[in-house]
Amino acid sequence: LVIDESQHIKNARTHGYRAVKLIRAEHRVALSGTPIENDLIELWAVMDLLNPGLFGSRSEFQRRFAGPIMRQHDQAATGLLQQRIHPLMLRRRKNEVASDLPPREEITVTVSMSSRQQAAYQELAGGYRQRISGAIEKGDRSEVGRYMLEGLLRLRQAAIMPSLVDPELDGVPSSKLDEVKDYLSDILAEGNKVLVFSQFLQVLYTLKEETDKIGQPSCLLTGATPQVERDQLV
Repeated sequence: LVIDESQHIKNARTHGYRAVKLIRAEHRVALSGTPIENDLIELWAVMDLLNPGLFGSRSEFQRRFAGPIMRQHDQAATGLLQQRIHPLMLRRRKNEVASDLPPREEITVTVSMSSRQQAAYQELAGGYRQRISGAIEKGDRSEVGRYMLEGLLRLRQAAIMPSLVDPELDGVPSSKLDEVKDYLSDILAEGNKVLVFSQFLQVLYTLKEETDKIGQPSCLLTGATPQVERDQLV
């Protein structure tokens, strides 16, 4: 019995799981790129299909491994579980299956801010310098640290897209976003696909609006995207 994409039967309470368990076979193999997606109990489900009884019942596995590892980060339980499953698992690494692919090419692009963006950035930096200096004069170390961390975050945002800092700066152009848009145009024109990552959601929303304007199909995933919808989008 060879079970491909075995993460689809990770829930032992489903009809699909029970149906697969009824299949009689002398040898069982499960293949998956994501053997654990949400909870360690999923590993028990697949292992119980392959080697029934190896980890005891579901409740035993929850008590001995899943609970201590997931909630308490128990290193002893983690080590014991790894020891138990190691002889039963075969992993393929990238250098074994992608030898025909060229090495990843990384290109760092330095983008200079426009004069308006630079002015907004410097004004923001000056304001935080004053706040930090004032806190130093008062001897308030906690306030110094708070202003430093807040200032670094705001300056990062201003360098990417000034309106992230203040909606009133919406009219100030973003040199970095303009550069990204140019790259997107070239990549999409060649019929390629592209992934864009950003720590700031508004950047992704802005780029999504741009792709919608030109009729380019795109998907948007954030931390608020439900798991079911996330799977559909992927």
